[in-house]
Amino acid sequence: MLAVRAHITAATEAGVAEDYAYALLRTIWSHALGYALAYVSWGIGCVGCAPAVADLLRPDVPEDLAQVAEVFCGQSDPDAQFEMALDLMLRSTEVG
Repeated sequence: MLAVRAHITAATEAGVAEDYAYALLRTIWSHALGYALAYVSWGIGCVGCAPAVADLLRPDVPEDLAQVAEVFCGQSDPDAQFEMALDLMLRSTEVG
């Protein structure tokens, strides 16, 4: 809770409304936790560890949807996506 208080204090001193600062911190925490769980459970921490997307699909999935799944799920850069999401969340706090 010391870290939470420090982050909320820093945000409010920068002009972010306290209720928004709490909501933002909860969102970032949830995102980070979800990322960590995906990292561990999906094996995305090492090359070749993640399951093949085709192995996760039902056999009757149409080819066009299988291709969408391959791009959406199989061709991602989790580290870049994590950073992008944090950047988007933090930019939302910019006081204009």
